[in-house]
Amino acid sequence: MCPETTEQDVHGTSSLFFDAVAKRIQGVSARFRAHLSTNRARACHHLGMVTSTQQDLVWHLSRSTGLPTGTAERAVADVVAYFSDTVDGFVRRRHRELRAEHLANPAIWSQLGEEIGRRRFMAPELSERQLRRLVYG
Repeated sequence: MCPETTEQDVHGTSSLFFDAVAKRIQGVSARFRAHLSTNRARACHHLGMVTSTQQDLVWHLSRSTGLPTGTAERAVADVVAYFSDTVDGFVRRRHRELRAEHLANPAIWSQLGEEIGRRRFMAPELSERQLRRLVYG
């Protein structure tokens, strides 16, 4: 489970959180660690951790299916990570995967176009100004 924020640092993130994250990110690049540290919820998704707000879902899944709590946490984290993928991240990842399968770019672009139409993606973070423009035009 992704730890709750307790002792806040300058960026509003707890040292308890970073201790938990540090155990999971050995061998991860500094750029990726910096990206994760800017958004605690996204870090939990990328690292396969469940936030406290998702714990109710974990308990429900565990009770209703008989799955052990650890397995239910991993299942919830996987689903959350799946739906937190951005279009940019998905396209880059799938392009790498399809290139590894030795597909040519024209075939990759066609396949990516089809796959994007079938997936849901996490909404981008919007500023207050962007939100107002959505409402008022």
